Amino acid sequence: MRLKKTILVLLLALFVGVVGVGIVGCEKIDDSGEPNEPPTKVDCSFTVMSYNVRTLNIDLSETRNPNDDISVRGPLMISEIRKADPDIIGVQEWLFAHEAAMLNELNDDYEYIAVSRDGSIIGEMCAILYKSERFELVDTHTYWVSETPEVKSKGWDAKLYRICTVANLKDKKNGKVIRFGNVHLDNVAKLASENGTKLVIDRAVASEYPAIQVGDFNYDITSKNYEYCIEKMDDARLVAPNAFTTSTYNGWNEKKIMDGGNPIDHCLVTKDAFNILSYEVYSHKVDGLFASDHFPVVIKMELKD
Repeated sequence: MRLKKTILVLLLALFVGVVGVGIVGCEKIDDSGEPNEPPTKVDCSFTVMSYNVRTLNIDLSETRNPNDDISVRGPLMISEIRKADPDIIGVQEWLFAHEAAMLNELNDDYEYIAVSRDGSIIGEMCAILYKSERFELVDTHTYWVSETPEVKSKGWDAKLYRICTVANLKDKKNGKVIRFGNVHLDNVAKLASENGTKLVIDRAVASEYPAIQVGDFNYDITSKNYEYCIEKMDDARLVAPNAFTTSTYNGWNEKKIMDGGNPIDHCLVTKDAFNILSYEVYSHKVDGLFASDHFPVVIKMELKD
């Protein structure tokens, strides 16, 4: 009789342990006690933006484009960011001038990571902004796109310093960590572009966390470097439903608005790790003006269970 009672207690404990599971991934189980209640799905999607915000205009000639001034463009870019309402933003060509013109308007919503590529106060940054309500910073680091990534250095045949800034971010909704990288690759040096691509992509692929790599890659989808990217990672544009392929660089050219051209700003993700829900290029003017010489790229995604 005592043996039967012991077995009964063990079976009861096992049953309670099984049905007592509360949250698995983003599926929350109703704890009302009602039998056979279907799980309640929690929305764990988030939005990512990649945006080359155009370096500071230092053209003081009478023929300069008055639109190409951070005091004019800053509010326009803020408008684009507010429209997309991204949870994570990777901005390229970011300077302290952008910080002065834009960051105060965004500070209430976003935490901010930025490292100068040359260590100076005028050096460009591949800054990362993220919503602190949604994500918690686990750690961050910046490396140089070169043969010696851990020290300030120019890579291969490049004339300029190039960096990639990385943030490992913990999602407060489900406790999962993602790796978010932001890079601006060389636009002239052939070896720096090719070897830099391999360095950036290989590091993203090797991450212990599902990776998102955004940036201005300075080459389009016809490049062999791009082929390496999509061999190793998924391009969000290619796996998103109903994505429209268009230019992401406009160069102040009206013809680039929804022209169906090739993007040079990309969002790459670990293969089979994310559901890409939407992909969009904001290829338009804002209040009749170009906010930057690049259009922002906006992607909505979620981690797969």
